[in-house]
Amino acid sequence: MKIKRTLQTLLLLSGTLCLLTPATTLTTWADVATHTSAEIAKMEAEVDTADATALYQLGLALQNTPKKSCGWMQRAIDAGNFGQLYFNAAAHYSLGHCYESGEGAYQNYAKAVELYQQADELGSKDAQVRLALFYKHGLSIQKNEAKAKEYLVKSGYYSADEVAEFMVYDGTHCPANYVTGKVNPLLVESLIVRAETGNPEIQNNAGCLFFDGKWVTKDDKKSFYWMEKAAKNKWVMAQFSLGYYYEEGIGVEPDYYKAFEWYKKAAEVGEKNAQQKLSAFYFQGKGTSLDVIAGFYWLARVNHWL
Repeated sequence: MKIKRTLQTLLLLSGTLCLLTPATTLTTWADVATHTSAEIAKMEAEVDTADATALYQLGLALQNTPKKSCGWMQRAIDAGNFGQLYFNAAAHYSLGHCYESGEGAYQNYAKAVELYQQADELGSKDAQVRLALFYKHGLSIQKNEAKAKEYLVKSGYYSADEVAEFMVYDGTHCPANYVTGKVNPLLVESLIVRAETGNPEIQNNAGCLFFDGKWVTKDDKKSFYWMEKAAKNKWVMAQFSLGYYYEEGIGVEPDYYKAFEWYKKAAEVGEKNAQQKLSAFYFQGKGTSLDVIAGFYWLARVNHWL
């Protein structure tokens, strides 16, 4: 059980498309690193395009080339004839992650939610965790903390204490899969190494690690460093967090103008907490000119009045 928990923690914390699988011949992460462009071309030429599971496996093998990977995941879902329910769920989850992260597909939270909901119906526990995150923070859908808690419990990944901790966690967008038991230091080190590769979700998680200080020494400057990288790489949750850092002076000198700028970036793509902050900034003339009309506009966006 402990080994299983560690694997779940590693895969969820690192934000990978790869899910825990039953015994199969799926390509492993070690195999992925060895593929040459010629081998990838051969795999694509030889894959059975009528076999959804084979298409999914190809998409999984090509995770280092996100656009190709996401394209094959879509083709797998379109083929539809999965031999096992698990692979159908995994393909929907993986494509949902493409749209959430904007890696390999145009970032579209509404589409990500749709795919995660389909994956949930097919039994994907990882999709349930992502849906908890979306409902808690109102990402493209109506904010609903009861629904968030329901999905987190449904996943079965977390104890009652961990679920309660997630539900009260505030300030930054550290994701649900971040709030989980103690993490092996080697996994933390692995996370930082992967953050260096430029994946914005992992950079966001690295920022969370240093902000929270549970498993590494708390360091607001390092937290700001990673959160800024994730925000500049268009990770919306990090954009909101960076606004909060600038507003509160976490790891950086307070700057309401920059806080406003980052809240606005996140608000414009549907992040509800950022929209609420933006409304308050306009009403108060904080970091921008006082603008009651703009304040009411963003308040209406928060509450779905528009």
